[in-house]
Amino acid sequence: MRQPPPTDKDAITMEMIMATLPDVSQSCVEMAITWHLGRPQPDAVPLGQYTEQYFTEGRAQEVIDRFRTELKEIEEHIRSENEGVELPYLFLLPSRVENSITI
Repeated sequence: MRQPPPTDKDAITMEMIMATLPDVSQSCVEMAITWHLGRPQPDAVPLGQYTEQYFTEGRAQEVIDRFRTELKEIEEHIRSENEGVELPYLFLLPSRVENSITI
């Protein structure tokens, strides 16, 4: 916003609204940033997967295996709930959630 919020609702005009909204240049920058941060990253690693072997102990491997099994069960549950719906819910499918955030 380029102007402070109005203090009197009755005094709002279209000119005030247009002067308050971001200009085209600022809107384009915001859209580009949102697109870049919101798109799937090419180096993304899915939740529960690890690119390096940090956890080599037997107990750690058991925990990881149990975690991966639970993720598969969650994924199967979400997919079964989505069967037959016009607009499936896919946002928190474990296979689509990144293991960590890389910005």
